[in-house]
Amino acid sequence: MVLESVNAGVLSILPPILAIICALFLKEILSSLLIGIFAGTLIYSCFSGLNFMYSIKLIFDFIIENLANNADVLVFTSLLGAISQIMIDAGVASGYTKWSEKRIKNKKSAQLSSMLLSLICSIDDTFLCLTVGNVMRPIIDKNKISRARFAYILDMMASPMVVLMPISSWAAAIVSCMNTAGISGMQIFLKSIIFNFYAVFAIFLAILSSITNKNFGIMKKFEQEAENNNDISADPKTELELELEPEKNKNKSEPNGKIFELVLPILVLILGAIFILFDSGGFFSGKSKNFSEIISNANSSLALNFGSLFSILISLILFVPKKLKFSKFMDSVCEGIKSVTFINVMLVLAWSMTSMCQTCLSTGDYIKNMISSFNISETFVPAMSFIVSSLLSFAIGSSWATFGILIPIIANVASSMNSIILVLSMSAVLSGCIAGVNCSPVASMGLLASAGSGCKHLCHISSQVPYAILISVISAIGFILAPVIKNIFVLYFILIFIITCTYFFISGKKIKF
Repeated sequence: MVLESVNAGVLSILPPILAIICALFLKEILSSLLIGIFAGTLIYSCFSGLNFMYSIKLIFDFIIENLANNADVLVFTSLLGAISQIMIDAGVASGYTKWSEKRIKNKKSAQLSSMLLSLICSIDDTFLCLTVGNVMRPIIDKNKISRARFAYILDMMASPMVVLMPISSWAAAIVSCMNTAGISGMQIFLKSIIFNFYAVFAIFLAILSSITNKNFGIMKKFEQEAENNNDISADPKTELELELEPEKNKNKSEPNGKIFELVLPILVLILGAIFILFDSGGFFSGKSKNFSEIISNANSSLALNFGSLFSILISLILFVPKKLKFSKFMDSVCEGIKSVTFINVMLVLAWSMTSMCQTCLSTGDYIKNMISSFNISETFVPAMSFIVSSLLSFAIGSSWATFGILIPIIANVASSMNSIILVLSMSAVLSGCIAGVNCSPVASMGLLASAGSGCKHLCHISSQVPYAILISVISAIGFILAPVIKNIFVLYFILIFIITCTYFFISGKKIKF
């Protein structure tokens, strides 16, 4: 679509701001994004001397254009939803239960075993929460671990783990948003992984607290109660539903699952995607001589789609007819695709608003010029991006909506700065969108973690917030220091030292040097 942008001044930032405000008050992201898009097309029509109906037509034009341009990403998220549902309905995760029950002897091994299963299931955060929650809950209860603690593990191993994986639902959406913003999506995403401080330290603190078995805040109270067989964080409603209505619990594993049935489809997805990535990047033909060239030339969406297709074919061979009838297998595929419809619609609307703001209103240029006029040092741009992203995701309760809105804006601001500032700023947006939802009572991932663990939702959020705030403070320090301390190993040593000492101090455990 070829449109000549207009100089709308301060009104050019109204669409994203209006979308954010509507999301805050309506608590509904799809209608908020639509309102933002409509505001943008209306402003454009007014400044261009066009009529009201043209602004309505533009909404459909942007949606159709972005639907067509990003169809490969939508296909991948749909296929990934299908894979997740197939594996849930086939009950393959019960094999991990059998394997872990023989090896789990205490609280530490129970929690670390949950994290290992989370790593295996890290292609999608929803799949991770539901699978790990239902498989590990009996083992967690047996070892007297509170449901609040289990919900914390699920939440901290879901989005933080998946956002670090180059082959995942998150990676596909993030890379697509970066490409739409006019930067090299896969390259920037891969470089940003090491600087995603919140995700890295969320996993680090979850592992550290599991090994030391020390907690702080209200989590300590929940753990003490669980140790006395009085887990006040457990949700009685969830327990009753699981006991009386097992036929409604689609995520309950069958007793005859084998661990390779869980691992193989995911392994095929990853290896298949890597093979196609290298093939499309010119590795086998000799066109690309190093990894950077391969990634630059590769078609990442094609690789992810082929990997997903290979995974579905392997699942068909594994599960039909031994575990699922063919008709049930296809029902699972359809149900899985249906489960990601909301995410796909949200992505299309976020892309449409990004495209509209860039094409019609030059929103990014206006914000960049505004920041330049304030003479803000580029050193502080990553830290500012982290804070804004955290606040926005906390308010609207959606990581995907947050990075869908902010990536194009921050990319436009940081693209003219030092290349490391661009990478750090993208990492900061991704870190912030997870930090915010980990503290938000309206976040869907928090609700999934509560449901998967069988924990009262308010107990989960209230006990997790102190941990999330600690990680957020350390992450903010990281984004302030990163532009100054060029050596990543020195930077991580400093941050790990700070978070470890702070954790031991708060939890009341003496540090032995």
